[in-house]
Amino acid sequence: MNIESFMSRLLLLSLLVFCVNATAQDTARVSPVRRLLLKWNPLTLFDTESMLQPGFEYVLSSRTAVQVEAGYGPPFLDRLSVCKQGKLDERQAWRARSEFRYYRQRRAGVGRYWALEGFVLTVNGPKSVFISTLEGGRDEPIAFPIHKQVVGGHLKMGIQRAFGRRNSSLNPSRFLYDIYVGLGLRHERVSAETVSGIRYSHPIGGQFFDVYRPINALSPSATLGLKVAYSFSKPQR
Repeated sequence: MNIESFMSRLLLLSLLVFCVNATAQDTARVSPVRRLLLKWNPLTLFDTESMLQPGFEYVLSSRTAVQVEAGYGPPFLDRLSVCKQGKLDERQAWRARSEFRYYRQRRAGVGRYWALEGFVLTVNGPKSVFISTLEGGRDEPIAFPIHKQVVGGHLKMGIQRAFGRRNSSLNPSRFLYDIYVGLGLRHERVSAETVSGIRYSHPIGGQFFDVYRPINALSPSATLGLKVAYSFSKPQR
């Protein structure tokens, strides 16, 4: 091999390496592999356990991501709940969710996805009920502590897209929406610290949709939601 042939091959190899490296850097700028999103579910304000529930999604790769959420429901927020019957006085609620996502297309946090979710919910507060006394058979109001704990999981399907612009755009929006639906199982346990000598008759407001009735059972569960998200990274060309 003469020196001229060697130099030609070396130059060709250098150009090839340069082109591959430039293409990889350009692709990384257009569609980053990892991205952090701040998320919020406004529907939790009107849930049976209304609360503020922010969360984060961290994109692991072009197809996978993890999501965590933490919520707190102070007493004043319970007024927004869609279920008023049998509610607690000065109720406080906590909820935590974690989720693993698999996106159907390689678009780093956007598009259709499947998700496996686990959650836990804890609620405490006094409950006002009518009780039947042994003397005279009269119903009288009384309040006693209620403790509720729910553990469960869902298999979900959904779609996450950017507002106002196509996902294939080189300059996508930082704001996204996330719509999902899912089915699963939940174990619910509600215990009441009743007063000795009296019988729990019925809650003030009636039995219908009483989410704090004494129970300890496994049951089917469904979830439906809409979230809004903000991406901390914005692909730029």
